Amino acid sequence: MLQIARAWKSWGNQNWKGGKSWNNWQVRRERKDFWERQRMREGAEILAVGNKPTAHMTATDILPLLNERPLRLQFKIGTAPVEDDINSVDGRGMTSLMRTLEAGDEELALELMQDPDFKAINVQDLSGKTALHWAAVGGLERACAEILSTPEFQQVDAEDRAGKTAYEEAWDMGQMEVVKIFELQKTAG
Repeated sequence: MLQIARAWKSWGNQNWKGGKSWNNWQVRRERKDFWERQRMREGAEILAVGNKPTAHMTATDILPLLNERPLRLQFKIGTAPVEDDINSVDGRGMTSLMRTLEAGDEELALELMQDPDFKAINVQDLSGKTALHWAAVGGLERACAEILSTPEFQQVDAEDRAGKTAYEEAWDMGQMEVVKIFELQKTAG
């Protein structure tokens, strides 16, 4: 499972803000051991610097730049621990599929759904979101289509704690291609 992390290097004496979200980190300039604690080691593949995708850049190439200027990095830090039980939920009530969709890894999400042992398609996390909510919010069209076409999926109209369905979340986020998939599914079904 890929884990994507975004890190912002900020200048000055700002404190690290927020909780320990695994996809949004802020780091103070003085923290030399930060990257190692976040598992970004030499050889990690850098996916983007700022908004520019990189080609074959590794942590070995980018780490010297960290003291030169503020950077926004997106990097692949390797495989995340995967539970032995593909259907288990974490402390937030999320399945492996939900965490994968939250991270935006559509390919892995599709692989998980094809696993014959995967049964947790109807789980709602502690915020009330289903896998379909996470796919819709992320604009993951193929994942949405796959979830909607899964006969076992019964949560099309499930509402999260904010009272929104996955369709409404997609609409609110401007994911119009996903909205079209929902509308096609409604007319077909």
